[in-house]
Amino acid sequence: MNKKNERKRKVAIGIAGLGVAGLAISAAATLNLNWQGNFEAGAIEVGAQCQDGVAVDVRFGTPQFSASASVPWAVNTLEFTGVAENCEAKNYAVAIKTDADWIEIVDQGTVSGTSISTPLTSHDAEDVTEVALTIFD
Repeated sequence: MNKKNERKRKVAIGIAGLGVAGLAISAAATLNLNWQGNFEAGAIEVGAQCQDGVAVDVRFGTPQFSASASVPWAVNTLEFTGVAENCEAKNYAVAIKTDADWIEIVDQGTVSGTSISTPLTSHDAEDVTEVALTIFD
């Protein structure tokens, strides 16, 4: 009889443990702790003679926090690095692609140094599927 009671006690403790784990999982689901957005990086080839065919790295800028937004973290810039020194003082333009179309977000800027920072203006980083950078005279 003692073994039977001991087995019941172990089963009850196991079920109680599963119940606590289930509460923790359901609480996480209720609080929506899973971030749905993504901020990624990549590299693109730039068709500029000054770049000599070397890819330029592109990434989203540092996410900024906004307590009043529906999604608390937003990205406001695109960052291009690895721009060749030979491209200094040349013009550049930037476009982004969303599910719908290509949108030119910077019609012209001037390269200064080996990196370019471009504001996304009113575009949501989550909607960006591709990025295009052109450097020209």
